[in-house]
Amino acid sequence: MNKTKHIYTKSDFAIWVLTYFWLISFVVLATDTSGFTVALVTTVLMLILSDFKLNIGPFHRHIGAFYIFCLLSVFWAQNYHIVLLRTSTILEIFICMCVFYDYYVRLDNYTILLKIIVYAGYTVVIYSYAFYGLGNMVGMAQEGIRLGNAFANVNSICMFAALAVITDVYLSLYGKLRWSLLVFIIPTLILISFSQSRKALFMVFFAPIMLYLYKNSHNITKDLRPTLRIMVGLIFVGFIISLFSDSNLFIGITRRIESLISGLQGSEDTDASTYMRMQMIDLGLKTFKGSPILGVGIGNSLVVMTREVGYATYFHNNYVELLAGGGVMAVILYYSMHLSLLRQMLRYRKKDSICVLFFIIICTTLLTDYGAVTYYSKNTYFYFMMYFAFIERCKMKYSPRRILPSPKRVTRTVAGGPAVANNAVATNNQ
Repeated sequence: MNKTKHIYTKSDFAIWVLTYFWLISFVVLATDTSGFTVALVTTVLMLILSDFKLNIGPFHRHIGAFYIFCLLSVFWAQNYHIVLLRTSTILEIFICMCVFYDYYVRLDNYTILLKIIVYAGYTVVIYSYAFYGLGNMVGMAQEGIRLGNAFANVNSICMFAALAVITDVYLSLYGKLRWSLLVFIIPTLILISFSQSRKALFMVFFAPIMLYLYKNSHNITKDLRPTLRIMVGLIFVGFIISLFSDSNLFIGITRRIESLISGLQGSEDTDASTYMRMQMIDLGLKTFKGSPILGVGIGNSLVVMTREVGYATYFHNNYVELLAGGGVMAVILYYSMHLSLLRQMLRYRKKDSICVLFFIIICTTLLTDYGAVTYYSKNTYFYFMMYFAFIERCKMKYSPRRILPSPKRVTRTVAGGPAVANNAVATNNQ
């Protein structure tokens, strides 16, 4: 029996490198004008190398509907300039992601893209250490001072790094990546702790535990060892942290977690940052009640906050931000994408284990959206592209009536068998 295998061209490798640089650039160069240049050049090169053909699918329809609604809010917005600014950002990212989508919807081996995410995430971690300097990071941590947004938003840095850890754990659990890369988890956890990013810390613990439990779910009622391993692991982490208790290295993140818990419980015993965020959320909900269907215009939280608190910022909660800016309509259009993806991931979870990874990441995102505004970030639309492209690929692979897209590729004969297209060999990633 002939064994099939993937055959890739130089164009494929070039596209993977471009994807790697794209992922790094939208974190490292997020606040730099050169970030747009990198995104533009990367997209144009992708367009040339990938034999681009625009085939409209759920990804385009969902994002397109959300974008059109956001743009229409210019007619009832308190400040239409902000709407145009927000929608231009969404449109630019959407156009770029259409090019990426066309290639990755034809990629059978999605382990490649997951590895790119891991490598890019750990590269950002290494760059962060080089930029801030370990000595400076330790000094700030001992004084309870957060790392600043010097080259990018520190929460974005750490959430992307957390995604790399989650993906790395998945690849290691399912034998698709060498366990040696897990050594980067330690410096990543330290970076997240020093940054005092509660959302990233939640991601980096919650998602891997869920992955591990699912991987061992068939034995969990008969064998307590998987659960015991998690408990031992958490105890070990706690022990390591306790060793540094005298040095106050983790005093900042500890205080922020305690203040968050107090804030959620309605206690006044909380830090200024958490208290201010709660006030912002309350203000956003009041704004939503004033215009519950269509909102006050996408991005117009800046207007409300400037008027009410004296400076322009957002509501620090994606749900509230969308409710205030676009009303119920914006929330339905945006989060219907998540619900659609979750339903499809559940459908194919037994056929491809990557569905489990994506399902857990999406669920984690829905939880962390409580403390972050994500609807116009580059990261968000890249992930949407990846999820929708993967689901379309699952439909093509596992539905007998769906036809796999077959772009022009160089074909080769494998082990004396028929000619095999570069990207046309279906492989179960389970």
